[in-house]
Amino acid sequence: MTSVLITGFEPFTTGQGLVLNRNPTGEVARAVGEAVEACTGHVLPVSFRDTRSQLEELLRSMAPTYWIGMGFAPHRTTLDVEAIALNVEHAAHGDNDGECPNQRPIVEGAPVAYSSTMDLNWVTGMLQAAHLKPALSFHAGTYLCNQSLFTALHSGAVSGLPVGAFFLHVPPMDSYGALTRALEGLVRALIRGEHPPVS
Repeated sequence: MTSVLITGFEPFTTGQGLVLNRNPTGEVARAVGEAVEACTGHVLPVSFRDTRSQLEELLRSMAPTYWIGMGFAPHRTTLDVEAIALNVEHAAHGDNDGECPNQRPIVEGAPVAYSSTMDLNWVTGMLQAAHLKPALSFHAGTYLCNQSLFTALHSGAVSGLPVGAFFLHVPPMDSYGALTRALEGLVRALIRGEHPPVS
């Protein structure tokens, strides 16, 4: 049976020093998981040490067919669909544990980068059909958003699950209701098998 894991993040302090008291991506992930059968929403920590291990455990224990990751990007202006994850974690300012890795591989010996295993034209089309304005992005950064995308793609390459994985950088919005509804529709389409075959 097709299943979907959708994740967001807990609040954090941005690299520009903006302290966030809430993170809408965690709220959206929970809402989508509650609304759609065969979908689980989960909030990840903002921690280079714990995010990867927690996501790896979720992927092992749940064995979802698809993973959708989200990260809040308060300084972006577009809903960015990330195409590539780099095997590097680097931060000028610390995560929620105060850790600042410097050009460190996420997984020693793994490829330098992975491309998303989803048809991103299909993803952006689904979001556009819900009256959102997504944009393709080719750099997920080097923070926890990139780490989680790389982790999911590496898991898929090694174990075969998830079959498909993609990541959204979410900008500030007046309301996140439209995004929540769009993702509910997208997840239902995945469960119905409407995503093109992954090459």
